Amino acid sequence: MEEDLRHRLMNTVGVRNSVGSNIDWEERPKAAGLPAITLTLTSRIPIQTYKGPVSLVPSRVQVDVWATSVKQAVMIARLFNPIVPDQGILANPAISGKTRFGPSFVESEQSGGTDEVAGGTLVFRRILHLTVWHSPA
Repeated sequence: MEEDLRHRLMNTVGVRNSVGSNIDWEERPKAAGLPAITLTLTSRIPIQTYKGPVSLVPSRVQVDVWATSVKQAVMIARLFNPIVPDQGILANPAISGKTRFGPSFVESEQSGGTDEVAGGTLVFRRILHLTVWHSPA
């Protein structure tokens, strides 16, 4: 699921135009790679019923948006969590690679403050927590 989610994001026009291929799991970007997105899998909870496992599994994914200005970080975060509900880039089901994605939702969004990367570049961070529904395709 992880690599397929990364590819799905990189193939989404708004994300590609904003961060290019600067999307990685667990790895914080260097100054030359801004703006960027870091993905972190925080939990995967298979759902069981008395009849067995449910086909779609919810995974919690933290999305860290790194940018050189607050405005840029918020604009990229809006791709996931738009002002108009159900219009986010992951709102619609899709197949990417070997993964079938159901609708995914932003559970929360917060400011991540500022930080400094190599060379003294000031970066701004926006943090989103997503529930990503998925199953093997």
